[in-house]
Amino acid sequence: MRQFQGRFAKAREIFEAGIDDVLSYLHYPPPHRTRLSSNNPIERLNQEIRRRTRVVGIFPHRGACLRLIGMLLVEMHEDWLTDDKAYLTFDDAPAEESPAKLVPMAAAQ
Repeated sequence: MRQFQGRFAKAREIFEAGIDDVLSYLHYPPPHRTRLSSNNPIERLNQEIRRRTRVVGIFPHRGACLRLIGMLLVEMHEDWLTDDKAYLTFDDAPAEESPAKLVPMAAAQ
């Protein structure tokens, strides 16, 4: 990082400011980390919302649209909580690890 200090000072500041956000996935258990690298569940949810709202076409008012989407979100949330093949389960999560152990790169600067 020191080799870029003079030439790319602004880029280095941005990188250092965001390193904690970039490495935040390390706070999750190791089996979850590979699944967190993808946003497929969110994309699937967005597709389902689009599909259900297109069926209705034109909503009589904004509240009707919000109710439909809200009920869809509640339904998906319940499915995610009760599904045997849950995308992420926290039953096997290890005890809390110290942040110093999880993010060694931030401390090594």
